[in-house]
Amino acid sequence: MSLVNHNSNRRGFTLVELLVVIAIIATLIGLLLPAVQSAREAANRSSCTNKQKQLGLGAHQFASARRDQFPAANDRIANAGLTTASGRAGASGYSWIFHLLPYMEETAIYDRIKVSSTTSGYGAFSQPNPALVTVSGTNPWTNLQLAGLICPSWGGDPILSSNNNYGATCYKAMAGRGTIPAATTLPVSSGTSYGTGPYSSDDGYMPLIPTGVIPQSGTGANSVYYPIFGRKITSGDGTSKTLIVIESKEGNSRPGTNTTQNCAWFLGQQAWVVAAIPSSGSPMFANQTYTPASGSLLTGLNFGPTTTLPSQQYTTSMLVGNSASGVAMNWGPSSDHSGSLVISTFADGSIRSISADIDPVVFISLSTYNGGENTPSEF
Repeated sequence: MSLVNHNSNRRGFTLVELLVVIAIIATLIGLLLPAVQSAREAANRSSCTNKQKQLGLGAHQFASARRDQFPAANDRIANAGLTTASGRAGASGYSWIFHLLPYMEETAIYDRIKVSSTTSGYGAFSQPNPALVTVSGTNPWTNLQLAGLICPSWGGDPILSSNNNYGATCYKAMAGRGTIPAATTLPVSSGTSYGTGPYSSDDGYMPLIPTGVIPQSGTGANSVYYPIFGRKITSGDGTSKTLIVIESKEGNSRPGTNTTQNCAWFLGQQAWVVAAIPSSGSPMFANQTYTPASGSLLTGLNFGPTTTLPSQQYTTSMLVGNSASGVAMNWGPSSDHSGSLVISTFADGSIRSISADIDPVVFISLSTYNGGENTPSEF
């Protein structure tokens, strides 16, 4: 006789009970999801901060080996005999990131390119355009991506499918305030308003158009100029109050026909931003405020395409080379971090988050290395 007493009246869960349990689980997920997303974003910000910290350390090691001079955003100058911004606008050169490779444990890449880009008799990196460099008959930049150049929150494609499959970066050199007319000589006074011009105002620590003595390699048709130095680290406005690197959303996908991916990490004309908005009517100071064509105050942070204005661009034609059309960029200083925070590197090596609603005057002063502005410690 079996000692097991089977309960023939045992039943399962009812539909109502199952629905209640599902509702409880859904409620818990709804409560926990924001916390999970917040933790993920906090981790992304921490990773982004660390990556920029490495870039900042690389920049200081570069400067330590070169009499305290940071690298230039773009190292190539077309004509060293002219002193105006328009005369010094050069062809595409090697970016500041490229010149930091030996200090980022990427010496093998640097040395391989150095050998391949040296024209016999004309010195290192005398190949005018890095995009034309070949190693064993192939383009060494194709699909060459470095993980340290991409923020985890960035929404772009690490490999730029519409830009020759080059590797991307969302970290760009802060070249200075904005743009000036081609005929304007340097430096530009911050109390003067200028119309839109195609060249950098050249007052950042890592300028687009260096102003120092330019060495010459080669003669005649093979003459190439390549000043690989930016500004000398000086007290100026204070290294803790001057930007050298800032995030950019350039490379993000967007609707419309103006999609751009001009953020290849090794190309000097694509690895920089300026503090103002070049596509505006007047991106310089006027009465201590921005005066863009729309009349509204814009800082340049997170300025780019919107749902209502999908064709809006940060700049449609920034002439840094010999192309008549210039370089178009959808985004200037910007990021995909929650809260519209833009993580930035300062000249003292510190990393700070800048809010998109920062005062325009403060942001301009943070972008210049020696403008004489009284920048607050908190912003």
